[in-house]
Amino acid sequence: MNIEALKDLLDKNIIPEKTKTPLTFLAIAKQPHYENVISNIYAFYLDQEEE
Repeated sequence: MNIEALKDLLDKNIIPEKTKTPLTFLAIAKQPHYENVISNIYAFYLDQEEE
């Protein structure tokens, strides 16, 4: 591929804008998105011994 063909290819393609993802409960709480975190939250709320 020559430089002119590459330039034409790049000029024709439109780079999509990055869409913003909505904040989630864990993002607001600054927690990582791991299954373990969610499991800990479930464990807390489903444990009858917790306050």
